[in-house]
Amino acid sequence: MVIKTLNLANEQKGIYFDCLKGSSVEYNNVITVSLKNFDQEAFVKAIEFITAEQELLRASFTEKDGEPLMVIYDSANVSVTDIDMSSRSDEEINQEINRFAGEEIRLGKTSLFSVRVIRSKDEWFVVFKLHHLVSDGTSMSILLKKVFTNYNAFCSGLIPDSKVDNGYSEFVNSQEKKNSLPRLEKKRNNWIQHLESADPVSLITKKKTSSKKYSKEKIVDVPDKLVDAVKQACLTYEVTEYSYYLAVFFMFLGKQVRQSDILIYAPFSNRDAIDNENTIGCFVSNLPLRMKFDEKKKFSEVLYPELFTKRHNCVNNF
Repeated sequence: MVIKTLNLANEQKGIYFDCLKGSSVEYNNVITVSLKNFDQEAFVKAIEFITAEQELLRASFTEKDGEPLMVIYDSANVSVTDIDMSSRSDEEINQEINRFAGEEIRLGKTSLFSVRVIRSKDEWFVVFKLHHLVSDGTSMSILLKKVFTNYNAFCSGLIPDSKVDNGYSEFVNSQEKKNSLPRLEKKRNNWIQHLESADPVSLITKKKTSSKKYSKEKIVDVPDKLVDAVKQACLTYEVTEYSYYLAVFFMFLGKQVRQSDILIYAPFSNRDAIDNENTIGCFVSNLPLRMKFDEKKKFSEVLYPELFTKRHNCVNNF
């Protein structure tokens, strides 16, 4: 049964209309966990429990008069499929995980959340899949923490505390208030001023660009000593590791493209309310950050206060 309909948050609208162009597989958020022991009954209860708690795990998407809407149901049957591949090779298991991860999620379903449990010879692989319309990177961490906290409780014969989380509805409502005409016009003017005469970054390449497609992710091993040094520097400057690496990227990019004015889009959590810290939903957004690059500046001057102040002002303008 439908319990409410909501307008889409700003972050969701771009994703929704992009999905209408064709396949939305690139918006699948997938994470895999391996377990040495597995209790099927306790796990299904944990999935049912978090689905009842988090409203966006019971959401589907539709349109009315050309406008997209989010439909929240009182319950949803989340697909939890169990496959026994204990006699199969590791390669075949990886293929099955990738196949499941690459299946498109239909936006009209009563839940854009599904789980695949794969049994190998020595362990179980639990694959969680959520559409980006109802989740972000932080949400996936929240999902794992809540599911396995409740799973352990059910395994021990305990019943976790039950409370419905309506945090995303409140987030959407607060956005609509912020987007009222007077505020929206002020935001628009602020962004025009911030982005005025910004030039695109011109990457200097010695070789012709290739038509070959590359993976979106590339894993790089960073020495432990360097990681520890960065953490210590963050404590010294009183900034997050994210801000530190962002400042490094700004300086690196400035030297590579030989431009004094650099504009990049940086993701930020957009969770400005304490009540949203444990809410599953699509909060993340891209923040346009513009910096004037000067080779004479010290790294500490780029990091703080310039980058910190600019980022703070841009977040407030959201």
